[in-house]
Amino acid sequence: MAKPNWDRLSRDAATLLSCGQVEEAIKLFRSIAQAYAEVPDVHNNLAVALKSVGLIEEAMTEYEVALTLDSTFVAARLNLARALRQLAQHDKALQILLQTSDAGATLNDIYSEMELNLFAMAFPLPSKCAHAALTLLFNNPSRDLRPLFAPAARLLFSDPSFSGIMKIAENAYPNRESCAFLAPLEIASPLLNAILLWTIVAIPDVEKWITLVRVQLLERLAAGVHIETDQSLLWSIAAQCHATQHASAATPGELKKVDAVIAEMDQFNGTAVAIAAMFRPLQTIPVAVAVWDTKDIACDNQSFGSPMSILMRRGIGDRQVERRLQAGIKTLTPIQDPTSSAVRGQYEEYPYPVWLSFVPPAPPTSFSHWARQRFPSILTDTLDLDHSRILVAGCGTGRQAIHTAIRRPGSSVLAVDVSRASLSFAIRRAEELRVPNIEFSQADILEMGGLDERFDLIECSGVLHHMADPLAGWRVLIGLLKPKALMRIGLYSEMARKSFKTLRNSILSAAAPEQIANQIRAHRRDILTRPLSASESAVIRIEDFYSLSGCHDLLFHTHELGFSLPALADMLARLNRAYPLNAHTHNM
Repeated sequence: MAKPNWDRLSRDAATLLSCGQVEEAIKLFRSIAQAYAEVPDVHNNLAVALKSVGLIEEAMTEYEVALTLDSTFVAARLNLARALRQLAQHDKALQILLQTSDAGATLNDIYSEMELNLFAMAFPLPSKCAHAALTLLFNNPSRDLRPLFAPAARLLFSDPSFSGIMKIAENAYPNRESCAFLAPLEIASPLLNAILLWTIVAIPDVEKWITLVRVQLLERLAAGVHIETDQSLLWSIAAQCHATQHASAATPGELKKVDAVIAEMDQFNGTAVAIAAMFRPLQTIPVAVAVWDTKDIACDNQSFGSPMSILMRRGIGDRQVERRLQAGIKTLTPIQDPTSSAVRGQYEEYPYPVWLSFVPPAPPTSFSHWARQRFPSILTDTLDLDHSRILVAGCGTGRQAIHTAIRRPGSSVLAVDVSRASLSFAIRRAEELRVPNIEFSQADILEMGGLDERFDLIECSGVLHHMADPLAGWRVLIGLLKPKALMRIGLYSEMARKSFKTLRNSILSAAAPEQIANQIRAHRRDILTRPLSASESAVIRIEDFYSLSGCHDLLFHTHELGFSLPALADMLARLNRAYPLNAHTHNM
């Protein structure tokens, strides 16, 4: 019964299966399982074969046999969970996966399988397994946490206590009428804290709840009334307000009251500081800054920790780091174009997007490997495919540029933007993620034509449509390409953004930042209060609507153009005539 015997037979059976000889393969797999009934691997192999031909329930029986023989058999456990998912038995699948969550090298597969189950669950009733899985995933720094928002929100609303509180808030908003206390202990949970900490909560009822509950908390705080609630929940609500740049409107009376509370603080009180931070940036609260600077309380520098330490780092520590970084940012070009200057002003005040989590792309691949697969007919020895130079033109806060740098480890990336505030955010995140092959500089694309350097790949997404003359910017970028190099361009679709036109409001560039912010807050409040038009119904489903920087970019941008397919075809034709060697269109 030596392993090579059953192992060799299993390979023979697998060969039969791959050649389409299904019946013969299954028959051989069954005979191996009978002959070597005490070997877990043979039952797993038989199950894989059965599952591949649609015999899922029979496959599950064999997976269970394998696990009975070896309860630590991770591959069989993961395969059983996949089979359960195919049968829509998601709770059982999650239970199996939670028992496998310490499986080392296969952890990423386990987490990915958890996500697939969670994405498929509607949650007509609460699920303890789903709650445990989501809490586990939200506490994993190697995941992109944004996609988890939707299943987490569905699960929270399946709880009658939580959905009941949200209904009260919806009915009371925006008049701030007296209603039941909206932050009782029974709705506090690690999962609610997690979505408030790590996502932009794009749900109108939740924003209405936050808007009202912070007023209730402020009134109790100002009156000296004891606040009986979970402090982690208070800091998580404050973290959501920070992430949205306090996008929810507050009355002048509320702001006057919170400013009085801040002025009277002579020592750090966690509850009071958290409530004040629901209205004002944490860095404007002196006792909080003093505590951070002296490290008088446990405010660790780790990405994951208590809600208080996370917000103290984000609201004070990260801002201090970014202010220091701004001074060292290299300036490649002047910014003289009026439209470029106006766009820079917007993003200096409202860097976009503010991202809270990041997962490195897997697996990293060389630019050479990727390019030769995608464009074998156009590559020449003019490109340095093994040590490629990449330009990300208009990198904003750096998420895509950092993604590109990690994905192409043999390349070096130059990322430029007009906004130093956006660049300092990007530099800080690149340093935190330890990305060595990227550099950031301030530059206006329109002024980059004088650079001597040429690039193997240029990426420019979400930028040209904010120029007065996008074609002029595109011409400059093509001039920066090596012969027959590659370029990725992303432009707004005129058709896709048509519904937003009726919602766009002009903001005078001369207006003070706080005036602009208050205009956006008031406009958002009006949308959330009145019966919705079709366009408004669409816009409140978009995450950008729920943050100040996002809504500014979505509905109040300083300058925005859209493109139709005929207009795009005309631009490409003009570029091809002007740059016949470089401006060839390919689908990337």
